[in-house]
Amino acid sequence: DTFEGAEWFFGLAFSGELLLKLGGLRCGFFKDPWNYLDVLIVMFWIIDVLPLDPMLIRILRLAKLLRLVKLAKSIKSFDSLYLLTASIASSASALV
Repeated sequence: DTFEGAEWFFGLAFSGELLLKLGGLRCGFFKDPWNYLDVLIVMFWIIDVLPLDPMLIRILRLAKLLRLVKLAKSIKSFDSLYLLTASIASSASALV
């Protein structure tokens, strides 16, 4: 299909341009508002092209939650927060 080939060509071209720009400009990349539009376009293309399984998204959310639990363990002054996140993490099997 011609349109699918064009989609892949332009998607990879824009992704390559974005990576080259990011590598060349480094911190200056985020000063130009047009670069945010480029990032948004490439992100939407990647989301459209990748077959995302809803279970994968749930697992990624769970991984973020586990990072929070790890942070809460390191901070002893947040005992109630640790208790809350630990109870949510232990009930995560019901969510997945």
